[in-house]
Amino acid sequence: MAAPASAQVADALRQLESRAAAILETHRDAVVAIQVRPATFEVLAASPSLSAATPVLGGGTEDQALITMLARDADGSLRVHSDGSRFPEPASGETFASYLARVTEQSERIWRRSVRRGSGFVLDASGHVATSAHLLRAKRPEDTIMMRMGDRWARARVVGQDAFTGIAVLLAATATSHVPATTPAEPQPGQFVISLQTSLDGGPRVQWGAVTAVERRLPDLERVGYVPFLETSLPLLPGGIGSPAFDIDGRLVGMILDGRRMEGGTLSYILPAWVLRQVAADLVERGAPVHGSQGVDVLAPGRREDRERRKALAVPDSLKGVLIRQVWPAGPAEAAGLAPDDLILAWNGVPLVDWRQLVWLIRIHRPGEKVEISFWRAGESRTASVTMGQPPPRNP
Repeated sequence: MAAPASAQVADALRQLESRAAAILETHRDAVVAIQVRPATFEVLAASPSLSAATPVLGGGTEDQALITMLARDADGSLRVHSDGSRFPEPASGETFASYLARVTEQSERIWRRSVRRGSGFVLDASGHVATSAHLLRAKRPEDTIMMRMGDRWARARVVGQDAFTGIAVLLAATATSHVPATTPAEPQPGQFVISLQTSLDGGPRVQWGAVTAVERRLPDLERVGYVPFLETSLPLLPGGIGSPAFDIDGRLVGMILDGRRMEGGTLSYILPAWVLRQVAADLVERGAPVHGSQGVDVLAPGRREDRERRKALAVPDSLKGVLIRQVWPAGPAEAAGLAPDDLILAWNGVPLVDWRQLVWLIRIHRPGEKVEISFWRAGESRTASVTMGQPPPRNP
């Protein structure tokens, strides 16, 4: 006799909890909290004459002189905090101790509000850590990146970052644990995923959810353009961006790079592990990503120019694909025999429906790799083999 549905659900949840606990135990020390801290304003450093031994009197002239030294610049104006706000105006007859406490509280409040928090995980024994490049977008040269490994904080530096995929790699002290580079997991909709997210009050915490869609596009995200995210129902903690996600067998699925609050819960978006590993390896080795180039400019399907060219070329309505506007002289596409007005239908067997999709496929292939292109020209379907080239240098 089959077990009731409720018992089956309870058993499945127990198994999931057991797998999640095992993943946490295995990778606890490989998941790190990351803070980008603004330059702190050391209150007592405002005047080298102040020290812990400075006498604090009861509101007399000595206190007023010390307050003036602390609160005002040489021109008499109030000093400015790191966020541009000014020190509080001293009250008449206020003691130095009282004013110092007010300034310190204000400074600490500004500092805490300015700290940007995220997660990351260790990639190798050398201490390279993968995280979100978005966390570093507003970083100023004077800001400090701190990383918590276990129960200690250490200063970290940026090894490299890639705005296209949203990945950054940091380096801190040699790590005691890392997430091994196993065969990446590729879960399908309905399958469970487990994430380890750092929290504001301690180490990594387990969150789980299910894959709700694959190859999801987030075109409104400037930093990534077209990237095939996994969409999941994983809850996202504050500071959870950059966390690793695993399947129930403990294989790395990818890294959480975005989350959106929806009615009834949160959708979290995971960059697939195979993309993460490829880009991170480039950043570790070269400090910059390595992207290929096909040597074409294309039209955006559905736009006016695209519609007009398709009509002029008598492209059947049943054909999707991406039209070539221009082929770069002496580029890979020209060498392979492609020409303006060719309609690219598929790339290594992947049907094309969007120009951003083509940009993504080009960027994840390295110079020297060969790809098979299916295209339509003058009523005929053709193929070409293109050897990827180097992107042109950017204009200064």
